[in-house]
Amino acid sequence: MATLRFRPLTGQRLENSETLYDAHKLARQVQRLSAILDSAPFPIWLADRRGQLSWINKAYVDAAEAGPMEQVLKKNFSLARPDAMDRSKAEKKQHLLGRARLISGGNARALNFHEMPAEDGVIGFALDVTALEETEKELDRHIKAHASTLNKLSTAIAIYGPDQRLRFFNQSYAQLWQLDERFLSGQPTDGEVLDKMRAMRLLPEQANYREWRAKQLQAYSKIEPREDYWYLPDGRSLRVIAEQHPFGGVSYLYENLTKEYQLESKYNELFEVQRETLDNLAEAVALSGPDGRLRLFNPAFLRFWSLDQAFLEKKPHVNELAQLPGLSADSKSAWADIKFSVTGLDAKRKEHDGRIEQDDRVLRYRAVPLPDGNALLTFSDISDSVRIERALRDRAEALEAADKLKNTILSNVSYEVRTPLNSIIGFSEALDLKMLGDLTPKQAEYVGAIRQSSEHLKTTIDAIIDLSAIDAGQMELKLAKLDVTELLEKTAEKFVPTLEKRKLDISIEVGADVSTVMGDAARLEQVLANLLSNAAGFSSAGGQIKMGARKKGDSVQIWVADSGRGIDPEFQPKVFERFQSKPLPGSHRGPGLGLALVKSFTELHGGKVSLVSKLDQGTTVVCTIPIAGPVRQARPQLKSTAA
Repeated sequence: MATLRFRPLTGQRLENSETLYDAHKLARQVQRLSAILDSAPFPIWLADRRGQLSWINKAYVDAAEAGPMEQVLKKNFSLARPDAMDRSKAEKKQHLLGRARLISGGNARALNFHEMPAEDGVIGFALDVTALEETEKELDRHIKAHASTLNKLSTAIAIYGPDQRLRFFNQSYAQLWQLDERFLSGQPTDGEVLDKMRAMRLLPEQANYREWRAKQLQAYSKIEPREDYWYLPDGRSLRVIAEQHPFGGVSYLYENLTKEYQLESKYNELFEVQRETLDNLAEAVALSGPDGRLRLFNPAFLRFWSLDQAFLEKKPHVNELAQLPGLSADSKSAWADIKFSVTGLDAKRKEHDGRIEQDDRVLRYRAVPLPDGNALLTFSDISDSVRIERALRDRAEALEAADKLKNTILSNVSYEVRTPLNSIIGFSEALDLKMLGDLTPKQAEYVGAIRQSSEHLKTTIDAIIDLSAIDAGQMELKLAKLDVTELLEKTAEKFVPTLEKRKLDISIEVGADVSTVMGDAARLEQVLANLLSNAAGFSSAGGQIKMGARKKGDSVQIWVADSGRGIDPEFQPKVFERFQSKPLPGSHRGPGLGLALVKSFTELHGGKVSLVSKLDQGTTVVCTIPIAGPVRQARPQLKSTAA
């Protein structure tokens, strides 16, 4: 037999029993809670006050990808570095620390990290918001695309939220109302914007502004769209549409109809003044219909052909006009062409124009078929123009003959002047070299001035002779293969005294692929000498002059650049013309033949010259010369230009 005895626990044994029961109950609750948290699809963790992980769930281990749970806890592996956390997403009420992005399972994920304080540390969890972030980005792209589209519209658009504050405006809106974008970006209320517009006198004048303002703001409480027309004090006319926005609030559309109204008004004005315009034209104008009968004419048409208005008001046929008595032979022929243009088939109707001599007058006529089957006839008296044209033609012929005579005289005079000039230069050199005895300082100064002026005059005369020879086609080039570097250095050496006197520096830059060019050494030196002379003359003391050469295709570009004042843009097209000079006070002055010679000699070599100049930045002249030399058949025959 068995005996079962029950007796109540008391004292310490009762307390121990209750403690064991509670511990067992709590263990089962912890076990169930751990199982629930461990099966959660998002990372969860417990950490002490020092930030050391004490427990993590399976989702945390999977996201960390750093080994088993024990190893993750031992390494105290954090899913996101604090410096990589986007704190702009933080929300204190939701215990949201921010948003971080990490790679999990080979995919980029976005997680929101939450942490809440516990008794001995913190409890944290991370929610996957990748889909939310993609949706936010997509929405942001749509909003930006929508705003970009609205910004490109010419219609002014403003969108106010349910709180009556400005949420969006496009550029047309800011331009239409001339409002500061900083003011608009501050999200003012609809009433504040209206008050601002009224202060700037941009709203229609109202007898009771308060009542009108309240009526405008009723758009927030009405579902039906409202359409108004505003006529502003500055003359603009607007069509204003206010309607409920799908997200709440009101959207305003302001369509500027000023141009449409102006065009309509102008059209009416043009239509009204058309008759007056035709009646006051000096030219005779007539319009014939598809049937060949006259539909429209102005008083000048009556005067030109000495017609009776009653006759024209009967809408005569063009054939009747072609058979009017008193027409000259030219007039009859012209009216025959006009009749063919007016009455011909559509495929054969062509525009006709020409001249008519009638009663000591010269008339220009024109018959233009119009797309609608009509034809426009115009007649203008060009008698005075013809007489002036004939006089101008006679004058042009006289000027051409005078120009040839001038060139001949200049050439002959230049040769005659150069002979005694050479004697002057020779005697002045003898005096300067003290071959006839010592000179006083003043005499030496005068002799130097004589030499300088004589050399300048000799240079001018030589230039005139060279240009005359080019005009006459008598300039022959002595072509030879020239070393480009040697040519530049040789010319620069001759200018060293002048450059030192003006305290100018010169440098030469030659491309590695530049070697020789076929040309006339004397003429190319003359080209470079003129360019260096201009560069030195228009450069200030301490300036820099550069010259060089580079290869471009089958040609060599030789250039000279200075850092002087530059050339005025309006004068640049004339710099290569003869006798064109625009000196500055105290600067280089010449007869204006240097650049003309540069252009002529360059073109004789089969090349071309160009110029680039900016004020206060200097001038660069580039001469492009074929490496193989000029083609004889293509040698330009330059014509003289009048000084």
